[in-house]
Amino acid sequence: MSTELPDEIKRWTAKRRTALVLEILRGETTVNEAARKHDLKPSDIEHWKETFLAAGENGLKSRPKEELERKDAEIKKLKQKVGELVMDIDILKDVQEKKTGKTAKVIDLAKAKREKELTARIHALVKTHPSWGYRRIWAWLRHRDKLLINNKRVRRIMRENNWQARKIIRTPRPRVQERKSVSSQPNERWAIDATSLWSEEDGWIGVMAVIDCCTREIVGFDIAKRGRAVEAERALEQGCLEQFGLVYPKGE
Repeated sequence: MSTELPDEIKRWTAKRRTALVLEILRGETTVNEAARKHDLKPSDIEHWKETFLAAGENGLKSRPKEELERKDAEIKKLKQKVGELVMDIDILKDVQEKKTGKTAKVIDLAKAKREKELTARIHALVKTHPSWGYRRIWAWLRHRDKLLINNKRVRRIMRENNWQARKIIRTPRPRVQERKSVSSQPNERWAIDATSLWSEEDGWIGVMAVIDCCTREIVGFDIAKRGRAVEAERALEQGCLEQFGLVYPKGE
């Protein structure tokens, strides 16, 4: 006997899908007939059927009480396993802390030994070169002794042992008093001055001039692209020739 479904129900609820699947399982209709009748896809009806059968199979696998007992046993085993793992972790931590403590002691001893050796080497350099500061000491250790060391470490060791170079405080020398160049007659005192002029052809050129301090006249000069001592000598030589002519040593 087929189960009549009201036409006014438009939504396919779980109860309605179950009723349709039961009709198909009892042989009262087929999947295709039900699809045509209710305007459904055959694949959707097949899916409802497979889901219904799978749910029934799962319900027959074991009774609820047995399932709970099985789950409780699994939880108990997992808790026991977690407890064992926690104990293992605590043991490993304890061992690691002991090993770390021993390692730290070994590292501290090694660092103290290296610090002592470095201090002795710095002391030897300070004795040999008492005027050297920490930068020169560090440069020697880094480039001559090939030690990978920071200059701040060298500075700290030298400061702690009071090996820093003494600063020599020099008092400034008194400046030469500026005096006027005065002469009472020509060719008594000369002065030399240098300046530069712009030339359109050669650019900047240097001018060396020899001036008589009495008459303020230029007695000799030299013009060149560079203002060196050679140019000053040439200007002075020209002034001497102009004022005194050729002077020969006595006996010639």
